[in-house]
Amino acid sequence: MHLPVKAECWDAQFSPQGDRIVWPLVQEKDTPTPFLTSLRRYLPVFFPKYKPKFSLWVSRINGSQMHQIGYVPLKPNKEYGGVILDNVPERIYWLPDGKRLSFWLQDTLYTVPAD
Repeated sequence: MHLPVKAECWDAQFSPQGDRIVWPLVQEKDTPTPFLTSLRRYLPVFFPKYKPKFSLWVSRINGSQMHQIGYVPLKPNKEYGGVILDNVPERIYWLPDGKRLSFWLQDTLYTVPAD
């Protein structure tokens, strides 16, 4: 698996052991294949409009075992274009054991498994 295309990476960090990386990403636009673009045109009910999101991904240092930990949807900023980034995880850190990540979201501290 690879990181999403056209995703903007925010401050990737190595785990304390140096064997993994967390990738905080903002993906404002979908990048479907030409085939999916055609299907969306003819079958829009089955392929709803893409919604921007902020997501956390983890991989090994060599890029293998890439997987998404989770995501939060972003609100489009219709007045200025782009997205509103007021509801995204902040201060994302590895815990010392390298098995979990911590972050703040809406004034609450969360920890999640990195596997």
